[in-house]
Amino acid sequence: MHVHFLHLGREHLGIELLAAVLEQHGHRVSVGVDPGLLGPEDNVFYVPRLERLLARGERLIAETIAAPPDVLAFSPYTSTVQWALEAARRIKSKVAIPTVFGGPHATLVPEYLAAQPEVDYTVRGEGEQALPELLDFIGRGADPRGMRNLCWRDDQGRVVNNPLRPLVDLDTLPLPRKELFAHYSMPNLSYLIAASRGCPNRCTYCCEGTVSDMYKRRFFRLRSVGKVLDELARAKRVWRPKEVLFVDTILHVKRDWALELLESYGNAINIPFRCFGSSQLLDESIALALKRAGCFTVQFGLQTVNDELRRDILGRNEPLDRSLDAFKLCDRIGLRYDVDIMFNLPGETSDDYRRTVEFFRGLKMLNRIKCHYLTLFPGTALLDRQQQVGAVDAEQRARIEAGWINDFFHEPAIDDPQHLRLVNAATHALKVLPLLPASWTERMLRNDRWTKLAKLPYPLLIALQLLGALRGRDHRFWTYIKYYAIMLPRALRERNRAGSV
Repeated sequence: MHVHFLHLGREHLGIELLAAVLEQHGHRVSVGVDPGLLGPEDNVFYVPRLERLLARGERLIAETIAAPPDVLAFSPYTSTVQWALEAARRIKSKVAIPTVFGGPHATLVPEYLAAQPEVDYTVRGEGEQALPELLDFIGRGADPRGMRNLCWRDDQGRVVNNPLRPLVDLDTLPLPRKELFAHYSMPNLSYLIAASRGCPNRCTYCCEGTVSDMYKRRFFRLRSVGKVLDELARAKRVWRPKEVLFVDTILHVKRDWALELLESYGNAINIPFRCFGSSQLLDESIALALKRAGCFTVQFGLQTVNDELRRDILGRNEPLDRSLDAFKLCDRIGLRYDVDIMFNLPGETSDDYRRTVEFFRGLKMLNRIKCHYLTLFPGTALLDRQQQVGAVDAEQRARIEAGWINDFFHEPAIDDPQHLRLVNAATHALKVLPLLPASWTERMLRNDRWTKLAKLPYPLLIALQLLGALRGRDHRFWTYIKYYAIMLPRALRERNRAGSV
């Protein structure tokens, strides 16, 4: 059978793996991609007018209608599920074609998707075993309703969740089909790899904890070091990437495994890489192993300097002084790091914003402070908590479960103008802070001068960040520049060609 995926966003590792598995079962797989350049899915630059100009959604729908596959598949995130439903709706209005929805949103709220008329099949949980079995049912015209992982509507319109099947052995999976996304993801610039699946933590705002609970907290698994190196050796041979990005939630959860991987990586692969780390699990041996292996940046999720909010609201019992020790360890050995901060948390005050700016002063190897805005995702403990305290009502929850969420990269969901001004001031201050000497930060904190930065023009903010990237030799920043230098002209040429046909 010919299975065609439609996707909004750059690269989807899950679809790449599913494609490889389906091809092993004799199916043909294709992918239609709208990379979402300069739009909400682009976590670097956000220019809505240009995003609408460069969007490929209309072309993807027209191409699918003109040459329909046997099965149309989607694996949307919560932020892209409405895009996927609209595409499925319009395609099915023109051609009779079965649609399959899986992936993150289908796993979190399968009942919502299964109730949509444009969705024929909803697969929750891992799809590497479920999707081939479903395609077998479809190909034979058989009834798949007894299949594990399937969510379906009965004759009375009621939604039924079938039990989940056992977890897949990650080492049995084939190498991902990077070629399907290569035109937009550019693995010759950045090669994305997952050395594990899931997360051992249960943060209230993240879907990883929800998925872990579904699988009775056995969902977090590591690939063997040998399998990870096999994929990277192929990547080095085929794509010759300038950098490797480990997308694992924390690369060094298992200390001995991480030390083995990093030593082997430095010897056999030796390509600059970045990864996500935990300040609570970082020790000197891991930090030194990261540096020796070629890590140019490790990214930590701090989220807030308020210990009570981090513990009671976000579900992370991680003392701030332990994070500061980890940052100073990186300073001492010369390992650059990024830190995630989240704004608009329940109970957050202007004093928390000031303390955040103050906390980061004087850190030497701090590369970037990445500012995000709290987003309530379906299926998470934080959404339940906010509904219990009356901050979210039933109608708002239904909209969240339908994918109508705020943009956690670019636009905070803040109605109060004074609060919004303080958040803008804090985010602007944090974005330029790594560029400033500690004495300048002191002046900025004096008499709350940092609040004036809310009016900092966006072009000047970008220019200052560029200056900081130059000074810090930010490897990732220059990869972004190369990516956009290639992708923007390419997208304009493709648009012009499509318009002339």
